[in-house]
Amino acid sequence: MKYTPDIFVGIDQAAHSGWCIVARGAAVAHGVACDELEVVRVVAKVRELCDSDLARVLVVLEDHSDVPLSNKAQFDPRTGAPSRNTASILGMGDARGGWRQEFGRFGHPARLRMLVTSEDWRMRVLGVSNRLGTDALKDEAKRWATAKVRAPISDDNEAEAIAIASWAALDGMARMEHKRMTSRIKARVKRGRASQGVLALDVAEAMPRPKLLGRVQT
Repeated sequence: MKYTPDIFVGIDQAAHSGWCIVARGAAVAHGVACDELEVVRVVAKVRELCDSDLARVLVVLEDHSDVPLSNKAQFDPRTGAPSRNTASILGMGDARGGWRQEFGRFGHPARLRMLVTSEDWRMRVLGVSNRLGTDALKDEAKRWATAKVRAPISDDNEAEAIAIASWAALDGMARMEHKRMTSRIKARVKRGRASQGVLALDVAEAMPRPKLLGRVQT
């Protein structure tokens, strides 16, 4: 079965989650959700745009599994606040769970929710690698998003969500189709190996059993 969503939601989940909805190639709504109530409002907006047919919606969240953890927190040189530590990663996981739960509450198919790494969407949409450095990457996302929506975007979470939603519209369906085909191939190979195992067992059962000889007398 093929899925053809025409509405794409990008989420940069964090304590203040950036979000963006792309429909017909345009970012029709975007912003920052600072609490659960705002997440509820965003999902309600998505349901309104798709006429409550959530099978038309592909939701893409940023995959943080490539973010390294260390014993030392990294600190923002401008504010002195820790910018990346275990607590912040756990907070991202909580935010992701909140978004998934709210979409799932209205029957959004889990197969239409996926993750994308920051390296993947940045290279595809912004044309830059994570090696550029955090501050430069955030500035580039805000510059790109401002040009995309033709309005000033000053929040880097919102800017990155606009880029993630744009990645979803460009590559999301191809990624989903590739994943689906890979799963089908793996299942086919598994069934083939299983049938070969049964055949080998049947052949072994059909072979005549060797006669046991008595103990050799000495």
